[in-house]
Amino acid sequence: MAEIIIYSAPIHSGKTTRLKHWLLNKSKVFGFLTPDENDLRVIVDLVTQKNYSWQTKTFQNEPTTEVGKYIFLNSGFDLMRQLLDAFETHPKGIFIIDEIGKLEIKGNGLEPELSNCLANFKERQDQSTMYIIVRDYLLEEVKLKYDLNYCKVVGHTYFE
Repeated sequence: MAEIIIYSAPIHSGKTTRLKHWLLNKSKVFGFLTPDENDLRVIVDLVTQKNYSWQTKTFQNEPTTEVGKYIFLNSGFDLMRQLLDAFETHPKGIFIIDEIGKLEIKGNGLEPELSNCLANFKERQDQSTMYIIVRDYLLEEVKLKYDLNYCKVVGHTYFE
């Protein structure tokens, strides 16, 4: 049966970087990471290893979403939702979602594909594992919204 593990720690504490290094020697990895590169968030497709622009410092000629002081390209959310939709087609492996945050709690961002992906993943009958990054102060809200109270919650030491 598939397992969902929530990786939770404080904001800007190195969650994405630690997970990225842990994944280096793993195979059959699907999903995405959202590391900072040159002070801007990018999306890394873990299947192709391609990086995609996501955060911008200025408004663009394409639709954007503001989250606090940050501006994100809506095309990045589109890409991540497509990657979530593709989870069903991948064989057994490691699935990464970086990260579930305030937008998703409000029904935006990666929704509704995120809810569908999680529901479908819970039904998998293989030995796949999904790792979800969640900021520590949002952990209980995310667990409640997505019915993840049964999931194992880990911190930094799990990936050392």
